[in-house]
Amino acid sequence: KHEGETQWSSSARDQEKKFLDLQTEEEDLKLRIRDLETRLEASSSKEAESRTEAENSKADLFQTKAKLEKLKEREFKWEKSEEEMEKIKKQMALQSELIRSYKEKLDLYPAKTSN
Repeated sequence: KHEGETQWSSSARDQEKKFLDLQTEEEDLKLRIRDLETRLEASSSKEAESRTEAENSKADLFQTKAKLEKLKEREFKWEKSEEEMEKIKKQMALQSELIRSYKEKLDLYPAKTSN
């Protein structure tokens, strides 16, 4: 009878130890799940922030490209204006030279006096 009680007592202790081990393991798993859920939530939040940042960057890039195109158009117009101004300067120089040449020729001939 004593041996049976000892075996039963040993078996009860083993079962209690297994139960306590399982309870500890369950608590560890619950803590791990909470930790993983917290990390998932943080990752999701960072992902949303990254998406927002990416969208803002795309918008900034689009606006910058539009500004660049406008500046390129202005530069093109400026260059054309510069070219036109140089042509006009050359024409004015040639016309000035032509006028000076005609004036010199006119100065060679005496002016007619009307009497």
